[in-house]
Amino acid sequence: MTVAYASAAASSAEGAQPDEGADRIARLRGRYHTGPAYVSIDRARYYTESWRETEDQGIALSVRVALAMKRVYERMRHYVDADDRIAGYWTEHFLGVPIDVERGVFNEVLAAELAKGSMVYFRTRSFAKGLAYMLRKGSLGEFLQNQRYARESGNPPLNVDFKTMDERAINPYQIALDDRRLLLRDLLPYWRGRCVVDKLQRGMIDSGLYSKDMHDFVVGIPGNTSRQVFMVSAAATIASYQGHVILDFDRVLEQGLEAMHAEAVRRRDRLAGSSPEHACLASIVIALEGVMIYARRLAEAVATKRDATSDPEARQELDALAVVCRRVPLQPPRTFREAVQALWTVKTAVELAHPVNLHSFGRLDQNLHPFYKADLEAQRLSSETAREVIEELLLKIMSQNIRPESNMLANFYHRYLGSSPVTLGGVTRDGVDATNDLTYLFLDAAHRSKAITNVSLRVHPGTPDDVFDRVAAYLHDGTSSFSLFNDVTMVEAMRRCGFADEDARDYAVMGCVEATCPGKTGGMNANALLLSKVLDMALRNGDARTIAGTIRHEGPETGAADSFETFEQLLDAFFAQARQAIGKIVEASNLRDKYYAEHLPAPCISAFVDGCLDSMKDITAGGARYDLSGISMINSIANLTDSLYVIRKLVFEEKKLELPKLLAVSYTHLTLPTKRIV
Repeated sequence: MTVAYASAAASSAEGAQPDEGADRIARLRGRYHTGPAYVSIDRARYYTESWRETEDQGIALSVRVALAMKRVYERMRHYVDADDRIAGYWTEHFLGVPIDVERGVFNEVLAAELAKGSMVYFRTRSFAKGLAYMLRKGSLGEFLQNQRYARESGNPPLNVDFKTMDERAINPYQIALDDRRLLLRDLLPYWRGRCVVDKLQRGMIDSGLYSKDMHDFVVGIPGNTSRQVFMVSAAATIASYQGHVILDFDRVLEQGLEAMHAEAVRRRDRLAGSSPEHACLASIVIALEGVMIYARRLAEAVATKRDATSDPEARQELDALAVVCRRVPLQPPRTFREAVQALWTVKTAVELAHPVNLHSFGRLDQNLHPFYKADLEAQRLSSETAREVIEELLLKIMSQNIRPESNMLANFYHRYLGSSPVTLGGVTRDGVDATNDLTYLFLDAAHRSKAITNVSLRVHPGTPDDVFDRVAAYLHDGTSSFSLFNDVTMVEAMRRCGFADEDARDYAVMGCVEATCPGKTGGMNANALLLSKVLDMALRNGDARTIAGTIRHEGPETGAADSFETFEQLLDAFFAQARQAIGKIVEASNLRDKYYAEHLPAPCISAFVDGCLDSMKDITAGGARYDLSGISMINSIANLTDSLYVIRKLVFEEKKLELPKLLAVSYTHLTLPTKRIV
């Protein structure tokens, strides 16, 4: 097998504590923040290789997907680092990102931005297409005016520098020359028109979902090469992928993969070989076999690294890690370290099958506490060692939350996003306080590691004051990764969404702030209502202002800005615009889910979500215990609230401004203080 290695940095970060554990974490953190990131094509190469072989063979689609990922697990290169105490990477690099070409979210980014020539070609073509649209619509003057307003307001929102992915200052990526050549000349061309995002994009345009002017806008204005999000109206978007999933990690800890695989085989063998149900179960069996192959090859890679290491202490650590990896996750873990490794191996394997799918771990202080408690009682583990393991885990979670994003959006992105949170605290499934020793240890580890991994702390009236005190102290000291969720509100919200009481109390956070029942819920996708744009459309009688010009009649005609005699009438117009946008989100979200069910099932997720085995349905077809989508309205709620307050105060209460004037100056005087406007 092929194994990639790298030596750890020789010196610890400045200011680190003078013990080896702290030095090791400082080295890892420093390399994650300052070291190079790579685009890996291993996954794309071997997935495509298998996909070509199974074309026109009469094999069920879900089975083809599972076989393709099994090929990836069989042939991918593994990376092992001298500083690892938790093994497993999703590429052959210390820091890298795999490419899921069959979904295609970032295919156009890579096609356009890996080489200077293709970047110039894409930008020129995009400019010509956009210019033709604006000339047809007569909106070129408005576009130039909007550009001037944007410049006056500060830094432009889009980065239009002609810098390739390896040249840019923010979130750069390297790629080997031979890999780039294969990706650009073979892999990406093969998937053009075949990947799900291409099919969904065409389906959205042909669906009749868009208004006439919005249709012209979507077709005429070239979008960003990154296709994580599709506009369904000027005020609404949907994610192009299904995601926001927490796997059934409890089952991994309780049974191990070998027992899970045996159960799936038994269920598959009870059915006839040609039914859709049999195909689903067969794909789950193959998916589990693939993850088991990943786990076994990972253990081999650790052993190979150990055998090539001459330093006695490093060799001892790698030998202990190899012993752990040979057992888990194939069999149930017995210790805290085995439990952490089991969860990480499974999550990494599934993340490799679905990169950038917003998978989260869920309630780790609850999952891991029995192992931690048993180890402490048996004196196999100290709290300091456990905290160090958690610090490494949080950094590794962070390392898989990167995206090969377009240069156009570089101003919006850091290297890492926080959208793979760990959930702590709250109440148990029975409704009593769930705070335990690991809750505090995770808080400490988050503060010490400085990982860009969100920590979602559930709180309720019975949460100990010590928890609040510790979080407050860490926030005061500059650790900003903590978010607090009110169980009283969240549990009731879960009940209203149809979750049983115990499952509602067991909620965990995934993505940014979305709540789900771990291990039982299908993908809850990142649909969004753009609240500030909804208000803007309410003030413009349903027209939508964009940087490329105004889209006419995008929303219902709810009255011009000078027609509202009361603030309540304006609110009615706002709600009318919002209702139409929400309706479009629902229609588009259902269309996306239909495309995934028909074109890209997810057996590697289905194998780890409760309900799919019993229903004999893939998760994309609604096989989980719970299956629902939501609409996020957090993206501009502060701006909306501030805007409504200003309108109510200045226009309807103090009558210092008429609404049309306020609307006009909000664009033409972006940099003026409010007192000069009034």
